[in-house]
Amino acid sequence: MPSDTRLDDNALMQGICRGDEAALQALIHRHSGWGLQQLQRVLGRVQEAEDILQSCFVQIWEKAPAWEPRAQFRTWFYRVLHNRCMDHLRRSEREVAWPDTTPDLQEGCGESAAHSSSMHLPVVPAADAGVMRRLDVQAALQELPLRQRMAIVLVYFEEMAQDEAAHAMGVSLGALESLLSRARATLARHLAAHRH
Repeated sequence: MPSDTRLDDNALMQGICRGDEAALQALIHRHSGWGLQQLQRVLGRVQEAEDILQSCFVQIWEKAPAWEPRAQFRTWFYRVLHNRCMDHLRRSEREVAWPDTTPDLQEGCGESAAHSSSMHLPVVPAADAGVMRRLDVQAALQELPLRQRMAIVLVYFEEMAQDEAAHAMGVSLGALESLLSRARATLARHLAAHRH
């Protein structure tokens, strides 16, 4: 098989449909990095993220004959990851731990986002204010309903276009915008309640 850099994702999927394990390995090599990062952002646990990612690639191998290249593979794979992650979180019934790196969500959250502090964290020097603000946002994210949290992760963490994020979540663009609007309002209220 030619190098994976010379085959697009659709060609690799066609190879997988024919039972070509090298095509699957090329697809795994190309997409496992960002896929694992996406799952870790939501789950906060490396082992769980790795297990779910592996199950997603197993699903690709097993269900390849049903593949229809109507959308870009990456967008479709976001949907697979999203669905598996949602199923896992619904089953787990435990709080989601968020990682230490959080994007700047001040847009739409008001000025309070820049001046907030966590009520559960010790006082730290002013130089660490940015870190504290990110920790506050992480705590606020944990309070969001799951679908709002996923919308925020896709649009702000993954920097997906809203139409692509809507497709990945299986909702209309209007529904995604509503999820984002409600999530930003909740984040703003949470952060305003804990500002200095």
